Parts: sequence; C-alpha cells; structure tokens
Amino acid sequence: MAVFREAFETVLFMRAIALEGGALGTTAMAIGVTVSFALLIALSWLLLQSSARIPIRKIFNLSSMLMAILAVILTGKGFHALQETGVLSVTATWWHATWDLLGIYATWETVIPQLLILAVVFGLWIWGKLPLA
Repeated sequence: MAVFREAFETVLFMRAIALEGGALGTTAMAIGVTVSFALLIALSWLLLQSSARIPIRKIFNLSSMLMAILAVILTGKGFHALQETGVLSVTATWWHATWDLLGIYATWETVIPQLLILAVVFGLWIWGKLPLA
C-alpha cells in the first residue's frame, strides 16, 4: 500500500510539472527521468560488483551508531518543540549551554529523555555483547 501511495504521489507530481511547465517542463522532466534511470542502473551495477567486498558488520555497526545518535538528537528536538508550544514546562539546568544542531538544550525536560534514550541504547549494546545461552 505504501509503495502504491508513493508511486501515485510521484505520478501526480510529475503530471503537475507537465501541465504547468508546458513543453519545456515536459522536456526537463523527461531528461530528469532518463538521468535518474541511468544513475540507478550505474549504481546498481557498482553495488553488485562491489557487494562481495563490502564489510557488512562495519556497515551495520556504523548505521546503528548513526541511528542511536539521531535518536538522541531527535528526542531533544521533539521535547524542545513541545516546550515551545507550551505543552511541557521549561526547567533550566545548572549549565546554560544550548546546541540546537545536536538537539541539546539546557532544560531538564529535554535532557532527561535524552539520557533515558542513551541508557536504553547502552543497555541494548551490552545485552547484544552477552554470550548466547
């Protein structure tokens, strides 16, 4: 269902470009589709040629670390957004450093959920290192 919805949205978007852009829009869209397919074929070929040499364990470790970092950042940003809308209160911490890019704000309402996410990530990492029974 999700794939169908995405395909339908793409067709609607491309149809709107064709109708509003006229001949120039249709030409640009055709070039874009052609280039996209060419890149897709080239990248698929490269992936198939190099997939035997890709270190899967390293890739999964890297992507796991990236997801953990994003979870912490997005948790901070999400709770901060709730504070900005007035849903959550704002209780300042003893430090006053705010780093918006990393989702770090000097309020307990953002820091505590981020610490909980870090604890869950660390706990799951430890659990994954335990020997199988």
